[in-house]
Amino acid sequence: MKLFIDYGIDVNRPNSIGIYPIALACESGNIEQVRLLLNHGANPNVQSDGSTPLIQSCINNNSEVVKLLIEHGADVNFVNSEGLHPLLFLVNESEKNVTKLFLSYGANPNIQDTEGNSALSMACARGNRRIVELLLQSPNINIDLPTKGNYTPLMAACNIQEYMIAVKLIEAGASLYFKNDYGQ
Repeated sequence: MKLFIDYGIDVNRPNSIGIYPIALACESGNIEQVRLLLNHGANPNVQSDGSTPLIQSCINNNSEVVKLLIEHGADVNFVNSEGLHPLLFLVNESEKNVTKLFLSYGANPNIQDTEGNSALSMACARGNRRIVELLLQSPNINIDLPTKGNYTPLMAACNIQEYMIAVKLIEAGASLYFKNDYGQ
């Protein structure tokens, strides 16, 4: 890659199928290539097929690349055409340190996907206690933010019998009086 850069390749030009060099480097998890590209002006927010290098790195659970991208200005609140943003991918992977990093760079934990899922509701639905505890520490978390079917994070935790999460939510102030679209 360095050879191409030395010969003047445009690091922000996609290949013939629309994929950017930074996206390829992030997909492969090659931190040295990612660093090289970013240091030579690669845009960390380019989009290929509705994804960004940051989303790809979150999917791959590559905390080193995620941190590097954020430090170079990657948008932690980017939402793709499906309503997904990087923080939603992190709740699947239990990566507490990266989630903490996202929140410290201003990631909004209340952004919802097209179904109304937030990071907290997804973490509760997946029984991810570590991420739930971390999200509950966020000062702007909406603990009762419902999905499109009016399911709250508390309902999601109870639905999978994650009572320890339910207790944490109640202790943090979750309402016991919400009803979903089915009257539950």
